[in-house]
Amino acid sequence: GYRHVGAYGIIYQEDQNPVGIVSDYGSRYIFPNVPLEDRKLYETERYHNGDLTYTFDIAKDGEYVIVLKFSEIVHKANE
Repeated sequence: GYRHVGAYGIIYQEDQNPVGIVSDYGSRYIFPNVPLEDRKLYETERYHNGDLTYTFDIAKDGEYVIVLKFSEIVHKANE
């Protein structure tokens, strides 16, 4: 997804991972427990048949809180 400043001031960085397939399948659903302006965070996904790896560039030494949010928006029957 794209860079986004969330309802509570959280800054979400753009997904720059070139691996996998991007899908907006989640745009078919309503996420009632999510603030309206943040719903687009849950409407897209990146999936891959293998492992996905994410790396982060850190500007300087210090303490950081990194929150990874995953939204499994496509399900197969009996899984």
